[in-house]
Amino acid sequence: MFTRSTGYSTNEDMLLCQVYLDVSKNPITGVHPSRDHFWGRVEETYNNAKDECWEYRNRRSVECRIKVIEKAIRKLNGCVRQVENLHSSGASDTYIINQAKCLLMQDPSYKKGFKFDHVWDMLKDFEKFKNVDLWKKKSDSTSSQRPIGLKKAKLKRKIDEGFSSAMQMVQSKNNRLVELLVKSSADRQQDMEIKDRALKVKEFKEENKILLSNLDSIDDPNIREFIRQEQKRIMDKRSQ
Repeated sequence: MFTRSTGYSTNEDMLLCQVYLDVSKNPITGVHPSRDHFWGRVEETYNNAKDECWEYRNRRSVECRIKVIEKAIRKLNGCVRQVENLHSSGASDTYIINQAKCLLMQDPSYKKGFKFDHVWDMLKDFEKFKNVDLWKKKSDSTSSQRPIGLKKAKLKRKIDEGFSSAMQMVQSKNNRLVELLVKSSADRQQDMEIKDRALKVKEFKEENKILLSNLDSIDDPNIREFIRQEQKRIMDKRSQ
């Protein structure tokens, strides 16, 4: 009976992708290795290099995980190229990748965003992960007859709308966080004021006990003098 493995952690993804790259570039694997031979090498190398506390991953598991990552990397690479085509100069790398991620979220399969930032730099330039523009293939089949200016304008509007929507979501969350922080600060201030009043009431009661002490009833001259000085201090403080 097949048992479903648990999800991959960030460190597992990073090791698996590094192993995949190494095996792909290793001449020992052969120029045209069979599928079984290739994924068998990935499975063996990964499990030999993994941390002892990590789950053992079979061939089916590592192959499926790489394909999920590969699809997401290809998609984002395609989005990056489309954004670069709209901004031939003057746009920073950070701006381009952020716009590309917003464009990616227009795809129903990636509406929750890109989840593989931890291996993006490792894989984005690997030829197999960037040689197909899946977004372009899909759009070419339906819009090849449209003037290039209209296509660019529509794409730019779609990117801008996605980016605006993402920024509104971030702003909404930031506003909510500010509200919670302000409320938390006000609650702490109120608690401090309550505690301060309680301490003052307690201090006032203690001082009253001292003021009402009968000095004539105290036999020890040192204690009597101390109480007398405290009574004077309290009266001076309250008269200010």
